[in-house]
Amino acid sequence: MACSFVNAQLQDVITLKKIEVYGQQHTSNVTLYKNAPVTIKVSYSVLKQTPSFTKIASSVYFVADMATGSPLQIHVHSGPGFPVSAGEKQDYEFYTVVQNASMLIKSFNSGNLYLRLFSSSDGVLAYSNKFTTTFSDPTVLNNTISISGNANYMESGPTITGSAPSVMPSGGNVKYYWQKREVSANPKFASSWQKINVNAQHYTPTAAMNQTRYFMRRAVETDQFGTYFSNEVEVKVNVGNNLLELRMDGVTSSLYIKGQKGAGGDGTALMTYKWQEKSNSTWNNITVPSGDDFMLSIPSTAIPKYYRRLISSPGLPDSVSNEIEVLPGIHNNTIIRTKNPMLDVFYEGDKLLPGQIPMEGRLTTGDTFYTTEKPLTYQWQKKEQNTAWEDIAGANGRYYDINIPVYDGTEFRVKCNTPNLGDSYSNAISFAISHFPAIENNTIQFDPGNVENILGTIPTGGDGNYQYYWVVDIYKEESIGALPTLIHTQNSTIEEQASRYPITHDEYYFTRYVISDGVWKASNTLKYSYTNGVLLKQALQARNLKMAVNESEKKILVTENKGEVVFNFKNYNKENAQIYIVGLNGMKAEKIMTTTIEGDNFVNNWQVPHSYLPGVYIYKIILNNGEVKSGKVILKK
Repeated sequence: MACSFVNAQLQDVITLKKIEVYGQQHTSNVTLYKNAPVTIKVSYSVLKQTPSFTKIASSVYFVADMATGSPLQIHVHSGPGFPVSAGEKQDYEFYTVVQNASMLIKSFNSGNLYLRLFSSSDGVLAYSNKFTTTFSDPTVLNNTISISGNANYMESGPTITGSAPSVMPSGGNVKYYWQKREVSANPKFASSWQKINVNAQHYTPTAAMNQTRYFMRRAVETDQFGTYFSNEVEVKVNVGNNLLELRMDGVTSSLYIKGQKGAGGDGTALMTYKWQEKSNSTWNNITVPSGDDFMLSIPSTAIPKYYRRLISSPGLPDSVSNEIEVLPGIHNNTIIRTKNPMLDVFYEGDKLLPGQIPMEGRLTTGDTFYTTEKPLTYQWQKKEQNTAWEDIAGANGRYYDINIPVYDGTEFRVKCNTPNLGDSYSNAISFAISHFPAIENNTIQFDPGNVENILGTIPTGGDGNYQYYWVVDIYKEESIGALPTLIHTQNSTIEEQASRYPITHDEYYFTRYVISDGVWKASNTLKYSYTNGVLLKQALQARNLKMAVNESEKKILVTENKGEVVFNFKNYNKENAQIYIVGLNGMKAEKIMTTTIEGDNFVNNWQVPHSYLPGVYIYKIILNNGEVKSGKVILKK
């Protein structure tokens, strides 16, 4: 009876050994991805423990437990050759495809997978062990990026390295794009991320991106499961734009260092600046007035000096500027000939007559002249032919207006001196001299028979060959200087002259220059007015002007007085005016005033900013009645 009981308990054994999914083998538990197909490789063994040739297995069912009802049949495997003899054991494997892994869920994203050994004559012979199954959403694994080092301001790099991602479940292709986020933007909002359409596993930021600190991430687009984002990396941008330039103050001839405003980091608001001077190969901080982050005045020195600037920004290495070397000396001591702005001279010519004092005889040091040591003294000198250089009494400024006669061989130069640098002599300047007789008989007058004509005499003197050069100006309070008329004849007309001026005015001045052997000789100057003065009746008829002869004359007088420009409007009551000013040094036009004219003798003052250098400036006044007035004013220090 005991033996019969033991035989009754014997049954065949089926063992679920391995399940392989997504290229990985599992021996107990397995993870499947929901809402996606999955290919499953099943490895199992069958051990026959029942008597030979009884209860022979015909198939194996691969099943999944369900929350209710019978298990879900996934696959039926029919061998081949299940064991028929007692003690016989065989290994088997099969593949099956589940179109949607979510079908295998029992409850709460979990389930069980196992096998049933089946006999066509005896039914279920045995059940295998169960594999616990966990279900996850599809994802992308190994989607990480990293960066090494900081970016340099407005330079490309460094490369952001991305891992090779794995799509789970696998299958299909992936594409990439990258995203950038500013520091202040909330990473949780999609709108905070700027898309960069670069389909690459790795990415190198462009120079234009590297201006201030920012964040980057990578997007992986899958064929079936959407888009997945990597971790963020912070791209720190080193401070840049820390460039220094040695400059010269054109007024004082001294040196200063101009520094650009730093950029990069977390923006300029958090940056701090520090100036340094090198002494005995060591850089030492120097104290400068508050706010002088961008300009350093160079003190007087007769020895070499070295300077640099540091810019600090939180979390970044200090930015070190280029090094400025100041070499001691009186540099670029070159003089040039220029026009005396206090003299109303249109043009003087290439040559002078012997003993003539040049009207365009201002001599000055050039724009690049400077000295590293102060005080600096000037002494202008002259030299006649075959004589030694001698000082010119009272000529001790940066410029010298020649006030002595000039002859063949007359030369001028300037000697500059500082206490330790000694004397520095400039180049010498001389003047070409004409040896022909002086030009005479250069007179112009209105034609008594026709007011429109201006008649000029035939000159004498010179080399006998004459060229003519007519110029036109307006009354001095509004003048922007005499303008050439491009008329080169002995005689001219009022229409030819006045039409060359860019703005219609009421008063004109005409002058003729005669040129012979490079010497220019100005004629007398004729004044012509449409409303008063010369030949009023004929002028009104010629121009067909509709204006009252006795109407009060409108004028705008512009003068400079101790750092202020005074605008005096005469007979412009109750009109509005906009005033612009522009420098002859290339300065852009700047609007300096908008005013309402109150009264017939209205005065308004403009305080000249310290940034305006001395020199000649052009003003333009636009009135609300459409009238435009222009002129020049000389600003002095």
